[in-house]
Amino acid sequence: MTRGSDGIDASRALLTPPMGKVADPVTRAQTAPHAPIPRRRRLAAAAVVLAMAASAGCAGESTDKPQPYGTPAHGGTLTFALPSDATSLSPFGASYQNVGDGSRLTALYDTLVGTDPATGSVQPHLAEALTPSGTPAADFTRVWTLTLRAGVKFSDGTPLDAAAVKFNWERHKDPRTGSYQRAAANNIAALTVADPLHLKITLPNPNANFDRLVAHSLSFIASPLSLNTKPADELSGAGPFLLKSWHPGHDMVLTRNPGYWQSPQGLPYLDQIRYVVDRDADNATLAVGKDIDMTLTIDGQTAAAADRAGKGVERVGLSAGGPAIIFNLNRPPFDDPKARQAIAYALDQREIDTRLYRGEGVPAKGIFTSSSPLGSSQLTEPAGDPTQAARLFAELTGNGTRKFSFTYIGLENPQTAAFAQFMQEKLNRYPGVAMTVQLLDIPTYVRTVRPDSDGWSIAIGAEWIDDPEPGLFDLVHTGGSANLGGYHSSTADQALERARLTIDPEQRHDAYVAVQQELNKDLPFWVYQEAFCAVIFGPHVTGVQTINDGLVQWDRIGLRDSR
Repeated sequence: MTRGSDGIDASRALLTPPMGKVADPVTRAQTAPHAPIPRRRRLAAAAVVLAMAASAGCAGESTDKPQPYGTPAHGGTLTFALPSDATSLSPFGASYQNVGDGSRLTALYDTLVGTDPATGSVQPHLAEALTPSGTPAADFTRVWTLTLRAGVKFSDGTPLDAAAVKFNWERHKDPRTGSYQRAAANNIAALTVADPLHLKITLPNPNANFDRLVAHSLSFIASPLSLNTKPADELSGAGPFLLKSWHPGHDMVLTRNPGYWQSPQGLPYLDQIRYVVDRDADNATLAVGKDIDMTLTIDGQTAAAADRAGKGVERVGLSAGGPAIIFNLNRPPFDDPKARQAIAYALDQREIDTRLYRGEGVPAKGIFTSSSPLGSSQLTEPAGDPTQAARLFAELTGNGTRKFSFTYIGLENPQTAAFAQFMQEKLNRYPGVAMTVQLLDIPTYVRTVRPDSDGWSIAIGAEWIDDPEPGLFDLVHTGGSANLGGYHSSTADQALERARLTIDPEQRHDAYVAVQQELNKDLPFWVYQEAFCAVIFGPHVTGVQTINDGLVQWDRIGLRDSR
């Protein structure tokens, strides 16, 4: 469920506006309305690809915790810890997800549009609007218009105009680019520059949720001049910061962009951002408020420990996803549905939560989170039935007379390694079952766990989905960019296509419930913890706001004093 090259993202949140001028609020005239995704009010947990190790917890509940809202002072350097180094700083080679490169890219490029985790709506930023502009008689949502802000320039002085967006999106589509977002760009049939501030977008098929696809996959725009003249990691963006230095594996420093489009309003607040790499969530969380100002976690146990320690915790609303076991349906043994069912029945999400997350997560029931209005909490994936597991394994092994062997691919971090060991202990108790574990670094994982690769059969995976469009579509639809296991269901495909055609909450709910039913029956993956993301910050930080699945908005965050 994490994504890699050839259109597969290598790894996969604005609440109140800050003081000063920022992006205009969205109105119904600017963008299509969407079913709101309620903000999460309780802890959830996720141990995922790129996840940091779970925190052991800290004693003492503080009554004076840092708050995310406030007006920052101007100046200072904010130190932000992430669990891995940057894959790339190019919109074509970077991971857009929360614990990947997403919060580096928002600093360098800003975003055209992004989704608000509090409401589920699509909000403009570098764009003033992204709206359907077709005629009702000719598939209204097949033609869209992107309206850009006037006067925005890249850091190299060239204009961010309709031609620049067209250049970027067409480069994503070009197979020679090897863009991780190629699959998203292939949803565009034609692009026409109407004038410098307006781009006409024609889709191959109607899509009432195309603005969400742009928000998640096509929102980072690089200067065409720099794309033709500079290395991939030195491209010019229109974001609030510029790359100053990068020491791979250690730190990266970005400095204020003096030509930033919101500079006349005094933005950004910070002088510099320093990104540091810390693969251990305990270390990063304990250091918040000391050596580190802020970190990002996708582990509910880590967030709970931060809460207890009196640190600021800003949770991101997510609708679907979570850490999971993914199966390769294109090769034995998991091309057999009985094999997938046996694995699911042998494991129990509640036991996993107790054993690995100290009971501080939310055991998943399937792909949708319990707070999502678009799924059904009455539907549950197979799990926690040792009798059924024993029956299926006996059938697969001839009552233990032949081996049912496979290698589970995990990652080289403590949390996912602990899950792999737990899984191995549970499964190898069944006669004839022989599970081995292979732990990979992230680049090797990305090269190995692919839809066109025979080098894996079962692996760790994860997805953080704030709205099913486009995340669930990419994950489940035949040929979807995150459909790593080669899953195909005509019933699920049709339901996803119905949901793509509407913004009506009831119609979307009905379509996604149909998808849920197919996934619980076919089990292309097995989700064991609900998706979770939170920003953890110290007392000097304020103005914390995120978009999409938890990407930091760097134009509005800052320090309470310019230390």
